Amino acid sequence: MVARTLCFRRHTIPRTLILYRDLWGQTNNSKNINLNNTLEKLYQLDLEEMLLLSFAFSFKPEKGFINLWKIIESENKLSKNFIKTFSESTQKKFINFIACTYKNFREKSKKEELNPEYRKFRFNPLINYPVLIPDKKIRPTSGLGQVYITPIPRLISERVVRGLYYDLSNYFQDGKKNPFKTAFGKVFEEYVGLILDKSINQYKIKKEFQYGKPDIDSPDWFILDLENKKAIVIEVKQSSLYLSAKTYGEIEDIQKSIKQTIGKGVKQIYQFEQNIKDRKYRELEEFYDLEIVDKMIVTYDKSYFNNSVLRDQVKQVDKTIPNDYHWHTISIEELEYIVGTLGDSIFDFLKEKKKEKFTDEMDFIDYCARKYPELKINNSYLNEISDKFFQELKMLEKGK
Repeated sequence: MVARTLCFRRHTIPRTLILYRDLWGQTNNSKNINLNNTLEKLYQLDLEEMLLLSFAFSFKPEKGFINLWKIIESENKLSKNFIKTFSESTQKKFINFIACTYKNFREKSKKEELNPEYRKFRFNPLINYPVLIPDKKIRPTSGLGQVYITPIPRLISERVVRGLYYDLSNYFQDGKKNPFKTAFGKVFEEYVGLILDKSINQYKIKKEFQYGKPDIDSPDWFILDLENKKAIVIEVKQSSLYLSAKTYGEIEDIQKSIKQTIGKGVKQIYQFEQNIKDRKYRELEEFYDLEIVDKMIVTYDKSYFNNSVLRDQVKQVDKTIPNDYHWHTISIEELEYIVGTLGDSIFDFLKEKKKEKFTDEMDFIDYCARKYPELKINNSYLNEISDKFFQELKMLEKGK
């Protein structure tokens, strides 16, 4: 029941697990941050508890209310971790993490004073607190115990799979330094490479390397079609735009932000291509006979108009990038779906997308919906992780 409902948004769970559980600690910077200890300190919960409960509660609401889950199978059929996760005490810890009272919600709603022109862009406290604790004890259905109000149920899962990044980023902020963001950047690079490696079989996946003296970093990933002498170059960035630019859309904020995000990635790829053309670095000889047919910036977050408005803004803020220079910007969720579904057809897919100006400027999710309306979006690698993670959720029923 629950797993079937989760299907359309299932890849956020395995992505979060791989980033924070499987890959964390494998890069130098991330070894210095113990995420398990940090989560325990902040929430008295571990990662898997947070993920399981966030998705279980996301699809539990009846008439805008939720209450605690109840295990219906005999405990000897279940793992100890599952029993602990859905114990009353653990569920209440999670509710404390995602919930606030009406009074607190109203206070948080009034906290941000904005110019009236921006009122509709005001931060919604439901993003941080998607569950409200009623002032009075209410029972919308006979027989239910304590209930909680959920105006937008999907925000419960979003609070963990997306909100965790911002919580940890804020927690580790130290003036201008943020060791979490530094560590996450490298872990996210590894995740992009893992998705490419698990989805593409016909071509060589090459990792970032250094060349020249002093050391120059290459772009993060390459998809190499050695038989046809073609390459796709990929640079990975955490953000497409910073929060203020996303929230208000002021052109000055966008330009300041994009220079440090997408624009920085484009500059790195452009300089790499120029260095290949100069043929003065021995380490780049592998690329002398390859045609770089496409360039991609992959971001952790998602913005809109990446390949139209934001592409134009990159060229506005960096005049060293030629007007006819081309690249794609794609979010990680779009990349997961596209390489998972199309795999080795990635070269043809990107070539087709940029044939016409109209389709070239579309965000990838919109292009896929238009070009392949009947195509079943899929990523078998992430599906396997998701299926394993959710296999015990059928053992639940609504608490009484």
